[in-house]
Amino acid sequence: MLRMATPAFVGLRNYLVSHNLLQDSRHVTAAEQLRIFLRIISQATTIREGAEFFQHSVETISRYFQIILKAIICYLQECIGAIDGTHIPAFVPKDDVYRYYNRKGYTSQNVIATLNFERQFVYIGTGWECSAADMQILRCACEKGGLIIPDVETSNYYLVDSGYANTDKFLSPHKGLKYHLADFGPNAHRSYTGPEEKFNHQHAQLRNIVERTFGIWKNHFSILRNMKSFSLNVQADIVMACAIIHNYISQFHLSDTYLHVNIGSEDDDYGTNQNFDESILEGMIGVRDSNKGVMLRTKIKNEMWLMRVISLNL
Repeated sequence: MLRMATPAFVGLRNYLVSHNLLQDSRHVTAAEQLRIFLRIISQATTIREGAEFFQHSVETISRYFQIILKAIICYLQECIGAIDGTHIPAFVPKDDVYRYYNRKGYTSQNVIATLNFERQFVYIGTGWECSAADMQILRCACEKGGLIIPDVETSNYYLVDSGYANTDKFLSPHKGLKYHLADFGPNAHRSYTGPEEKFNHQHAQLRNIVERTFGIWKNHFSILRNMKSFSLNVQADIVMACAIIHNYISQFHLSDTYLHVNIGSEDDDYGTNQNFDESILEGMIGVRDSNKGVMLRTKIKNEMWLMRVISLNL
């Protein structure tokens, strides 16, 4: 019912209580408050359906859903990984519908996320309109949304797709060449045309972890596929809360079968500018940052190619 193993549920309840984010009330225990929230997001039930199931008033279910939602959001942690985007179905006021229509013909909120390679969310920006361009969202996330750019004195960087400009902190693949894993086939290592394709293949393999995580995440939390008619702000918070609970399960309960479900990479046609002209993207970031990105990508691809040549001659 809650899509979470009992030890994971108990651990999450204890964490929230011990950090003063959740407490028993006169009529509803902390555990039941958490069950109310988890059932709604896992089963995509309405507040009214929750009231019928738990035998509380609609007002009570709504109040505790909001309490847990705010408590869960306090649980997010920070680190560095790969950046990608996805669409979550959204209920939108009639006057705003045109701004939230995506390329598949339904309304959704545009979500940008950073994940590490242990399949955990380390940053998530929710509630964006579908009309917003990838680079616009990334820039706002860095300037106003709390996305931390790796320090200039470190060699850390994010992996991004071709909808973003290439810099030494946001490393994108080579455009106009093979990129998606299906393009390479099972014997890709024997058929690279050059270091650029080798780089793209390695880049895609790492980013595939992110895409698979999106698929697992959406499969687990039904509300991410069947959003209910909350306000846009609450819908955005629900997406963030689902990401945080995902982190909890994967970080503290590694034996949980949650991350081992056999789900392929997500394919929701994310992004409106995957074929943006590279000169336009470079114009958004400046020549200096663009040159740094080219230098870093060249260094990495040449090292990859050298290792390939050495291994083939062993």
